Amino acid sequence: MGNYSFPPAIKQPSIIPYLVAGPNAPEFVKECESVIDSEFNKNTHLKVLKLREVNDVQTTVGSNSLILPVVQRVAPNYRTGRPEDLQKTLNDGDTLSIKGNHYVDMGVVLDFTGRHHEMALDFYNQLPKELQDFERLPAVVVGYGLKNFDGGNYSLGLIMNDGTQVRPAKILAGRSGKFSDADVSLETGLPSRLTDGNRTLYTATKNVSSLDNLGLSGLFLNRNLNINSSSGDLANSIEAGRVVLF
Repeated sequence: MGNYSFPPAIKQPSIIPYLVAGPNAPEFVKECESVIDSEFNKNTHLKVLKLREVNDVQTTVGSNSLILPVVQRVAPNYRTGRPEDLQKTLNDGDTLSIKGNHYVDMGVVLDFTGRHHEMALDFYNQLPKELQDFERLPAVVVGYGLKNFDGGNYSLGLIMNDGTQVRPAKILAGRSGKFSDADVSLETGLPSRLTDGNRTLYTATKNVSSLDNLGLSGLFLNRNLNINSSSGDLANSIEAGRVVLF
């Protein structure tokens, strides 16, 4: 008998994503609501997670940039998806079926748009001195915490904690443009250059680099598989949104 070796017939995923779905989804949403009510004064900008029957499965729908720390708090054995995580799911063949169906929030961008200035300045002032460098901005922020905050539009502020990463992303300072999967770094989940690919990077119009112009923008992967870093509404949520855990 020969000692045969054969390759797998099915491509193995490089990363396994999890949706908040199934029998535990109602309890998960209930616990998120409890945290919002008890710790964030029933803040309506956080009340975005809903339960819907999707293919006969109880599924949590809705998402925005502000709810991510609450989800992380309720599910500490997972982490909310980051840009590089989502790109890996696309490289694996869009294992989450995002294209044409969903969007996924991936963090925020600290930039010079001036939007949500009080909130941005409060977060900037929490950064270690070595990160308070305008040459490092715009920067993608992931793993941030959440607090009540008297200033701003949402009565919420971001917290720099042990798990927070502030990642310089100079490509977000430039123009919007096209890119392909091959242009995306698996370290950052962002394109390293703009080419003539079939995906689009949307960037925000920036002001002069200054303390007075510090701002925050949303960062999400949309249903056309484009990366949007230009959204000024950190609280917007519709049912096409999905919170993805890894």
